[in-house]
Amino acid sequence: MKSAFVIFLLLMTGFMSWGQKKYPLMKFADLQTATSDTIQLKGYILDVYQCPPCPPGAICKPCIENNISVVEDKPKDIAKIPSEKRVRLFTANQRGFEVSKEYLFVVTFRNKKSNAGDNLSLISFKPLR
Repeated sequence: MKSAFVIFLLLMTGFMSWGQKKYPLMKFADLQTATSDTIQLKGYILDVYQCPPCPPGAICKPCIENNISVVEDKPKDIAKIPSEKRVRLFTANQRGFEVSKEYLFVVTFRNKKSNAGDNLSLISFKPLR
């Protein structure tokens, strides 16, 4: 019983230290110069996209992976935000996101050779304020 508790304690210590790891906080404009493959971004959610289901037996065109669109500054008029000011974060689970709310995201570049804003996978997030 005592050894099980020690193993549990060691596992929890490992998980806690992993969750506290600090990644560089990047501005959207500086993504091209990122030297780390895992970074933090701060931004507001513009929209949440989920590929619509394809009915059984139907032939549906492929759609982009599930994702959220994020901007660095709080949007006043979504229609006037140019595409280069948006970042797309790919994630299988879009639950917990609120449009126009600010979040801190931990993301990783999907393709290590490209630091583009459409090449990011979401690892974790937390709402701000």
